[in-house]
This record gives sequence, structure tokens and C-alpha cells, in this order.
Amino acid sequence: MEKCPFCLTENTMSYIGKDSSTSLCTNTVDCPICGQYKISMEFAEDIDKMKEITPKVKAILSGYTREKTYLKADNYEIPVLLHGNYQDIYNSPIVPRSVSEKVYKLLNYLNVKASDFGEPVSINLSLDRSITYSVSQKELREIIYELYGEHLIDIYNEAGVKHGRNLNPDIIILDKTLIMDLKLTMKGIQYLEQ
Repeated sequence: MEKCPFCLTENTMSYIGKDSSTSLCTNTVDCPICGQYKISMEFAEDIDKMKEITPKVKAILSGYTREKTYLKADNYEIPVLLHGNYQDIYNSPIVPRSVSEKVYKLLNYLNVKASDFGEPVSINLSLDRSITYSVSQKELREIIYELYGEHLIDIYNEAGVKHGRNLNPDIIILDKTLIMDLKLTMKGIQYLEQ
């Protein structure tokens, strides 16, 4: 398998093996957008033929596998996607069902990834849309702008200079810059603790 079946990223690292929990032949995929997961060969081959696998469903599966990858707990197991379980993942309680839950996912990601208070976390709009389970990088960019406008995060440029609060939203929404450094503010941390 050369492409990730969810985000279609080319040249994802993949290897074929037999999954011990399902006894099925699976691809283990390591994708920069979707994270690491296993997918049955049958499901990977059929995914584009299945009408119920819409771009939104793909974004949810991508976000789920990415979140499981970056929140690795002590008992972490690589997610395994099969014909029979993708709906369970789609209906999982960790999947955001509203815009406010997507906002929380991004704030939580920044909180988890920053090891010290005030440490910036780089966000690549083309690779990191799955953090918020977003279908497009435009949606992620708009979430970032709203968090910035509410003073929950600060945005820094490539030189580490903080953007002023009078930053024109069109600069963020229309800018072709794909990488942003974001920092949680105290207000952002308080929002997470509510």
C-alpha cells in the first residue's frame, strides 16, 4: 500500500503482517497525518468503493488514529481498522461531535505536546488537520484564528515573534503559511480545566 487510505498521503511507511488479535492480514501504516494504525487488507482495498465512507468519515477515522498515536497510554495498542469496526470508531466517545469539541481537541493537543509553560508547539496545517478531526486545513486554520481571537492561544511567526492582537484575520485565513507556532495562554489553560 503506497497511500494512506484515509488522507491519501503518498509514500506512507507500511508493512504487511498478520494481526495477532484478529488473525487477519493487515497493513501497518505510519502516516504523518493519520498516525500509526493497522488496517485489514480487505478494508483498505474496499474503502473507496464504500458509499458510507464519506470524506467526513475518513476525517474521523484519521483523527481517531492520530489521537490514539499522540496520546499513547501505558497500555497503548495500535488501532486496528476492519470492515466490522469502523462504525464503532466513528461512534466512539472520543470523537468530537461539535465545533466546541474540535476546539477542545486542539487546545488539549497543545497542552499535551508542550512540556513547559509557554513552549510553542508547531502546527503544520497540511499535516495536522486530523488533530481536530477536520476534513480540510481551512477548518483547522479557522479554529486557530478563533482561539487566537478569544485569547486562548498566541501565534508566533517563524522568527519566534508573537503576532499582535490587531492581526488581520485574512492573514491567517488566507496566508499560504502552512506552519504556525502556537502557545497556550493562561486563559487557554483555564478553559481546558473547566
